[in-house]
Amino acid sequence: MPLHGLQQNLLESDPSLIAGILEGRIDGSSCMYTYDAAEGFEGTIKNFGWSKEMMDMFEEYGMAPEGGNFNEIRPGSSKVVIIIPVKEEGAEYTMNDVNAYEVATIAPELDPSSTFTATLLEKKADYNEWSMTTKITSPYLFYYVYDPNYEIPTSDEEVMKYVLGTYMYEFTEVPEDGVFELKPGEYDYPSMGTTYTAVLVLLGEDGKCKVVRDGFSVTTLSPFVADFTDFWVKSAVTIFDAENSVGVATFTFKGDADYFVYRAGSGNRSSDSEALKIVNAYKDNSEKENWGLTYGWTVVDLSKENADITDGDEEGTKVFSVLIPDMKKYNTYAANGVLVSIKEGNAAVSKISNGSLSYR
Repeated sequence: MPLHGLQQNLLESDPSLIAGILEGRIDGSSCMYTYDAAEGFEGTIKNFGWSKEMMDMFEEYGMAPEGGNFNEIRPGSSKVVIIIPVKEEGAEYTMNDVNAYEVATIAPELDPSSTFTATLLEKKADYNEWSMTTKITSPYLFYYVYDPNYEIPTSDEEVMKYVLGTYMYEFTEVPEDGVFELKPGEYDYPSMGTTYTAVLVLLGEDGKCKVVRDGFSVTTLSPFVADFTDFWVKSAVTIFDAENSVGVATFTFKGDADYFVYRAGSGNRSSDSEALKIVNAYKDNSEKENWGLTYGWTVVDLSKENADITDGDEEGTKVFSVLIPDMKKYNTYAANGVLVSIKEGNAAVSKISNGSLSYR
């Protein structure tokens, strides 16, 4: 039955919507679907509303409507379909020509007796990538991947609140072979050394579903050693010769390391991403001088005698210093140092130290 009150609400809230349909100004986009009245129409309302392609274009130009892709048909949701009979050219339209119908999909409902299953076939992880290949026996799937910043629901009922009340959980049809790959979204940027846990809701054609909260976790690799207690570097920049604008970078370090890598100069390069670059440099270019590192990094082989490395005041520590010549006024100079340990051919590092000085 036409919802006459809804027609009026639509007109009052967004008159341009009705006018746009009547005047054909949104023709050519998937928000309008035309069919022969004599033949009628039978099909999915996925033909109506903004398509994913249109939404991707909006996203590219920063024009995506708030709330996401309105063309997505999700269980437990409703849509309004507007039908307007097309008149002869030049004929006038009134609101009496507009028919609005509300259609709804089946709402998911927990089924304790559900026999749907989800199996983890394989998981892969790198420093900034991960994936989990699953075997799903249900035709549809809701899922969300939690990182440590978000608390994982402790009950199936809590999961269903998110499924029914928000768009937080992704919804998808499961491929015919049941193999579905969980992976970061297009705009997700996984962090190193972080555990990601997927919560799944397996959904049947009848709306009955089963929640799976355990067994789907993956941890990205970390370039760092597991324990920094006795594996660290501290650094500082001080003035060595003020008259000639010469500074000195002093590094104090402790740990059973194979290499000490440092730089001293303008700018600071102590981020975790820089630590990953050093790990990858050893992996890919360990035969090259300084492992092919740029930005002034220097590699010191600690297995060789080095007169510039002396014992520190604290037991087990070592001290290394290097001059910074030609310091410029109003620049900031940093001493960045990192220890590198090699185990089974792979490098692991300490946190990169950052001792800095604003030269005035």
